[in-house]
Amino acid sequence: MLNIPANAEWAQQGVTVAGDHGDGNDDNQLSFPIGLFVDDDQTVVIADTWNHRIIQWKKDAKSGQVVAGGKRLGSELNLLYCPTDVLIDKETDSLIICDHGNNRVVRWSRRSDTTQEDILVDNINCHGLAMDDQRYLYISNHVKNEVRRYRIGDQNDTLVAGTLVAGGDGLGNDLNKLDKPTYIFVDRQQTVYVSDSGNKRVMKWTKGAEKGIVVAGYQCIKTDVPQLENPCGLFVDTLGALYVVDSYMNRVMRWPKGATQGTVIVNGYYANGREYKLNKPMGLSFDRHGNLYVVDRNNFRVQRFSLYVQPKVEAPEPVNDQSCVIGQDTQISLEVSEIRKPQVPWYFNNKPLPTNDRFEVAHTEDGTSTLSIRQAEFGDKGVYTARATNAVGEAKAKTTLDIAGIKPTINTNLDATLYATNGETMILKITASGTPKPDIVWIRGNDEIILTDRIKVAKPTGDDDAYTLKSPLWVWVRVFCNLQ
Repeated sequence: MLNIPANAEWAQQGVTVAGDHGDGNDDNQLSFPIGLFVDDDQTVVIADTWNHRIIQWKKDAKSGQVVAGGKRLGSELNLLYCPTDVLIDKETDSLIICDHGNNRVVRWSRRSDTTQEDILVDNINCHGLAMDDQRYLYISNHVKNEVRRYRIGDQNDTLVAGTLVAGGDGLGNDLNKLDKPTYIFVDRQQTVYVSDSGNKRVMKWTKGAEKGIVVAGYQCIKTDVPQLENPCGLFVDTLGALYVVDSYMNRVMRWPKGATQGTVIVNGYYANGREYKLNKPMGLSFDRHGNLYVVDRNNFRVQRFSLYVQPKVEAPEPVNDQSCVIGQDTQISLEVSEIRKPQVPWYFNNKPLPTNDRFEVAHTEDGTSTLSIRQAEFGDKGVYTARATNAVGEAKAKTTLDIAGIKPTINTNLDATLYATNGETMILKITASGTPKPDIVWIRGNDEIILTDRIKVAKPTGDDDAYTLKSPLWVWVRVFCNLQ
């Protein structure tokens, strides 16, 4: 059984894994599919009902492979007639198929040299199948309104749901009766869950019980309004949460253990309420990663809805700290995954990112979130954090940004002897570099020169590093750069 977090969510836009090329019998088409089974390698095995075949689609395949039936409908041992459900018996590496139109359950080896079936159970109005850990086979009978359990190879069966005696006791909505049971699920305790479609409910039968318990839908709470219109495919996880397709409402619902009301986990309608994402969905299954698979019958396809899991935020490279020179532009990039959209808030020293035109956050479809800082300042030094949150939890990654300066340097030789004519204007020009640009203090003797109308200083602009003093006086110079 699958362990799914109680607060798990799934993508609302499905991905087609089989079909979606219209109604037809080509290898890339389906015709009113009903049941499915998902193998450990995410191969999807489908009961392609109106094509009278079982077809499997490997992960990411563009077309399927017919593995049982498919030539035409018929009752011969190499043919099927409207199969409605299928499962894989790993011990024998075979398919077990509900051959609905032929009123039988058959076994079909998965070996390529097999061309016909073995009949496991005959003369049964079967619809749904399940197998427990002990390889007991469970079959729903929608005419006798019951579910029976069989040991494979044994002609004796044991009634596990519906009536208390073999043969059925008619339909009804009492707790010991069913009305058109379809899909079934069996847990490790051999508890049987049944889609009681005619009663618009899901029933739970514990092993040996004389009557069932309503766990979803009509009569689950005291109301005359049904909460399920047509329950179909179902699944129960290790927490006891029930997942069920509500076919007529084009949705998938989840009912936590003991809940009296379910929640919609996949809504089959688009936002306008008129277009269908799902159109009369039927079968349901999960892969071992928790991704949800739904048979979208009237759209002739199978859809996968990905499970959102614990989000991740991490640096593209294993470097948590970085630095840049003051005044330069810099970027911090982090990779975000497992959230609906690659958009996450950024924080600076545990506070929301400053809102000014020097900070810009960009998100890409591949999940990269990049913070750009224009003309870095010393005040930008600190810890930057990106946080990603979904229904499962939160993740964050931190990067420490250091802002560095360049020590000032005088690039002009000031040791040379300078001569000036008394009364004439003397021009001293030096170049000095550093980041940020140095502040220059001009000195005569031990005193700082006071600027007047006769003594002027020109500072560099742009990329220029030249500092100029115009004065009628003889001076000494020194360079001063204050880095804060």
